[in-house]
This record gives sequence, C-alpha cells and structure tokens, in this order.
Amino acid sequence: MRIPALLFSALLLTSTAPATFAQDSGGKRDDVKVMTSSDWERVMALYKHSQGGAERFDGLKTLSFDFTPVIINEEGEEMPSATRHITYLMRPNADDQEVRSMRIETEVPIQGESGEEKIKTVSFVTALSVKVFTEDATGAYSEVEARELQAAAVFDAKGLWAQLDLILYPDSRDLRCTFSGVLTRDSKRYAAVEAEFRPGREVPEPARLYFSAVSSLVERIDVFDPKTHLRTGTTYLEQYKDHDGIKFPEQFRFVDRRGKALAFWRFANVKMNPVLPETQFQKP
Repeated sequence: MRIPALLFSALLLTSTAPATFAQDSGGKRDDVKVMTSSDWERVMALYKHSQGGAERFDGLKTLSFDFTPVIINEEGEEMPSATRHITYLMRPNADDQEVRSMRIETEVPIQGESGEEKIKTVSFVTALSVKVFTEDATGAYSEVEARELQAAAVFDAKGLWAQLDLILYPDSRDLRCTFSGVLTRDSKRYAAVEAEFRPGREVPEPARLYFSAVSSLVERIDVFDPKTHLRTGTTYLEQYKDHDGIKFPEQFRFVDRRGKALAFWRFANVKMNPVLPETQFQKP
C-alpha cells in the first residue's frame, strides 16, 4: 500500500530520538536507547494499517495452514520434515472458557512388520497440556501416552507460537515491546522494536523486530543471548502473500550469526479466521 509506506517513511525521518546503534555484524547487541510508548504505538498503528486495518488485524482469532519445517544439513542440502496441518486458536475468548490451543495433524513414520509405515496423528497443545491421538486401521482415534510424540507436538507448538505472536500479536500482554530507533540492515532502513516475552512463556531470548520502511511489514527478526547480549541468529520473513488484507510470509529463513543457512519454515494454504467446527479442538 502506498499510503502506509509513506507514513512509515515519515516516522523514520521524523523520529525525535537519535539512532545510536552499531551496525551489528553479528557481535554484541546494540546499546538500545528506550523511546517513548507513543513511538511504539505509532509503529503499531502503521503496521496494523498495512495489515488491513486495526479492526481486521485485531479481529484475527484463528488461522490454519500447512507447515513444513526444513533442516539444512552440513552439505547445504534441504532435509524436509513431514508436513503438518495446523489450526491455531490465537485469541481465545475467556468468556467462552476458551484457551489458546493448537491442533497439529500429521503422519509419523513407524517401523512395522513389513517395513516403514505411517500413522496419522492429531495433537492438541495448550499452555498446560498436550494430548496425542493416533488413528488405527478402522479409522478411529485413541489417545496415546507416547512421550516422543508429545515432545514433538510441544516443540512445534512453542516454536510456532513465539514466531506467530511476534508478527500477528505483537501487542499481546505476553510481550513487552519498545521502539528503539531507526537501523540500517541489509542496506535497508527499518524501524527497530525490542521484544521480550513474559517469563511464563518460557521464551528467554530477547528479539528485535525490523519493520520495513517500504511495506511496513516485519522482514527480519534478530535473536539475542539473554546473558551475553550477543546476536545468536536471524530470521528472514519472505514471500509475503495477502490474505484478505492480512499479509503473511510463505517462508521463514533461519540463519546463524554469520549468515549460514540453518533451516526454513514453509507455509501453504494459509487461511485467516477460517470457519471451524465446534469440535475442532476436541478428540477427533
């Protein structure tokens, strides 16, 4: 959108606080000067404008997508994992006794009598519990106490929750964000925002979000060691697509502090506020 891009550029040019930052070639975290809450509110207002408007963005309650994690091995080859179909209740309604939940559907390889087989699993993860159900030969599902499957579901959910909150729910009560000035990264100008999760979320690494001066979207996220304040890695958000006003990247690209590729997250069939059955987060 042309208007938010111009407004965002104006914000970068008219910020009253100086940008006193090193260029962060991978070393220590910049000496951030905390700005006023109004600066952060201006960044969020422009961001929501670029995301279809505040009403549309703040009204995002659920989303679904196909999620494929890809690891890069030492030879630089891509090693994709099984695709998961994810349904995420991001903004639960407390009055309806809803809780933040993620449903993960995938196929897990197992070693059967005739070789490798795949079983369908459906996992439900909340902040307090994880349940995994597997499909039998009749198509019925039963709950299993398989710790490996439970751990895999929690690993997926916590990683997705953290990244999705940063770009789709940055003004949630779980995050403390402050606008910290204007930075140049990768030869581009950004509004930089420092973000930290509350302790209960178990995401100790502070992050820095980079809001583009051109699109107003988050294009980059740096992560820092909480003790040494050294940048440990960067996530690039790429290939944004519009979903009825809300933009979402088709790919997250993870690199280490030296820029070496580590992994990709790839997203497809993204739906914002899909119509879901009442039983979506119940036993299949």
